[in-house]
Amino acid sequence: MHRPLHAAGYYLNPVMHYCPTFKADFEVKEGMYECLKRMVGNRDETIKIDAQLEEFKSKVGMFGSE
Repeated sequence: MHRPLHAAGYYLNPVMHYCPTFKADFEVKEGMYECLKRMVGNRDETIKIDAQLEEFKSKVGMFGSE
């Protein structure tokens, strides 16, 4: 993951994210949040997105549907 956008793509790809061997190490998380900061910029919106990322990670709600 040499670019923030690559890290975000890796993190948000359900095929990779829900694979048992998925690892969101520091480099991936840092890239994900750097990409988020560039795209959103607004702190309140970033907080909302961060909460949604937790739902995505935990497969809660619509994120758990096929």
